[in-house]
Amino acid sequence: MDVGPDPNLLAPPIQLNDIHKKWDVAIFIIVFLIVASLTAVLRLVFRWKSKTFGLDDWAMVPALVCYIAHSIMACYVNAKAGIGKPLWEVTMPEFELWGKGLVMTSFLYPLASGFVRISILLFYDRVFSKASKPMRIVIRASLVFVGCYIAGFVTYAGFLCKPLHKFWKPFERREYCGDNVNYWIYTALLYSVSLLQDLELLFLPIGSVIGLQMPLKRRIGVIIIFALGTSACVAAAYKLAIFGLQWGRTGTIDPRWYMSQASRVIPPQFDKYGYTMWIPTQSELSAAIIGPSLIALKPYLRTTAEKLSTRINDTFGSAVGTIAGRGNKPRSADMTHHTSNKEYVKMDDGSKAAVTDFELHHVRSGK
Repeated sequence: MDVGPDPNLLAPPIQLNDIHKKWDVAIFIIVFLIVASLTAVLRLVFRWKSKTFGLDDWAMVPALVCYIAHSIMACYVNAKAGIGKPLWEVTMPEFELWGKGLVMTSFLYPLASGFVRISILLFYDRVFSKASKPMRIVIRASLVFVGCYIAGFVTYAGFLCKPLHKFWKPFERREYCGDNVNYWIYTALLYSVSLLQDLELLFLPIGSVIGLQMPLKRRIGVIIIFALGTSACVAAAYKLAIFGLQWGRTGTIDPRWYMSQASRVIPPQFDKYGYTMWIPTQSELSAAIIGPSLIALKPYLRTTAEKLSTRINDTFGSAVGTIAGRGNKPRSADMTHHTSNKEYVKMDDGSKAAVTDFELHHVRSGK
């Protein structure tokens, strides 16, 4: 039976009104989109130029494409779907666009997060599998699980509603899609499995790193580096917690919302949906893109910093020598200085840095 509008309540407004709309969520999404995308592109470019492009980089390509698509969609929905303004000022077309955004993220989020986790697992395989057969088995099993995660949740997203387009029809959704609790269960399960996968990626390399024959300080540094790559688990944990806490919130709902027809079919917690869903989701996906990319960029960032430091020292030394000596300094001293600098630059081998910096199975005691 259709749930029609109650004639005794206020109908959704017809005229678009953005006077009270807040744009902070859309701005947040744009900033993180730019930072994460640039970081990932730099990672891929440097890996390609240094001829160290591996399977983990190939997996990052579809992850980046899905992430960009999800971010653009999220930005558009937050800008055009009435998110960030009082619910009683949201028009019916805006509510429908809101529902379309929820369906799109149900497809794109598992794809983006899944491909990022595949990339991280392939990076672990690149680093640890040659030295540890058990680690190789665990990584292979984890890859299969992530593949099932992607296929399962993306497939299920197509059955959120029968037919699917009724999902974004607020007054028809209950008949074709069931109660809002069904969507809550699906979302909570999706977030929970995502968090479990992120925690696995966080703890998976710790045992192998601890067993390496290297100084304790360096082992701790390596663990911190890998933790950076899986920092998305922090955002995933927050997203799951805030989603559960906010869904049952009723104490801060403005009473004016209950005078609206849409209040009978739209959960009142949607007044904070930009902060409880879109920002945490963008934070998680962005961290999942940025973390592994920074790990891959680490050798190049270090090399660039060394070259920059050398150039600054060379320029500063030449300037000081010119001011202090001004013609009295022997030419041979200048030649010695530049020859020393040239030898230092020759020590750089960026083409191998990305591999040798992380192939930890080559480490031996005392070396």
